[in-house]
Amino acid sequence: MVFIGTTIGTAIAIPLFLIASRNIVLKWYIYQPVRIVVDIIRTIPTYVLAILCTVFFGIGNTAGIWAIAIFTMGIMFKLMYEYIDTCNMNPFEASMSTGATRFKAARVALYPQVKPMFFSNFLYTFEINVRASVILGFVGAGGIGQLLSNAMDAQQYDKVGAILIPLFVVVVVLQLLSSFLRRKSL
Repeated sequence: MVFIGTTIGTAIAIPLFLIASRNIVLKWYIYQPVRIVVDIIRTIPTYVLAILCTVFFGIGNTAGIWAIAIFTMGIMFKLMYEYIDTCNMNPFEASMSTGATRFKAARVALYPQVKPMFFSNFLYTFEINVRASVILGFVGAGGIGQLLSNAMDAQQYDKVGAILIPLFVVVVVLQLLSSFLRRKSL
């Protein structure tokens, strides 16, 4: 559920953060409304998104996937457009001066700069979503939180421990991997 939601949210965020970057789109009346709309969506907590998604999709994993996807879209959008705004645009401008389209210049000159940070942010968001999935299960959005809630309700604390220990290990590994990629990109 977390991987699918994070992947969907990231895929939705890619065109949005490219449009919202003032280094790529020079017209303020294009990038500014995109920033405003996504920033408004970003203010909604994951817990509230999960409740809204259970209204639309019913109780289960689908609601959790979409809540995570919307949350991920907002986080990836914000982190990436701000990073792109600070990138060195000299290679991009050089590509444009040789006749490349904005898309081709972004792919050739900007993508190599952005790639490490993109994957680092993807892992960071995935880690946040692993933690959030525990909470989502308590509102009926499925996932590991649903299993944890059921085990706690049945007072099966051995199962609670069997869920929490691997969850802790996954979060620590993701944190270390994300930190490694972030250091590599700087």
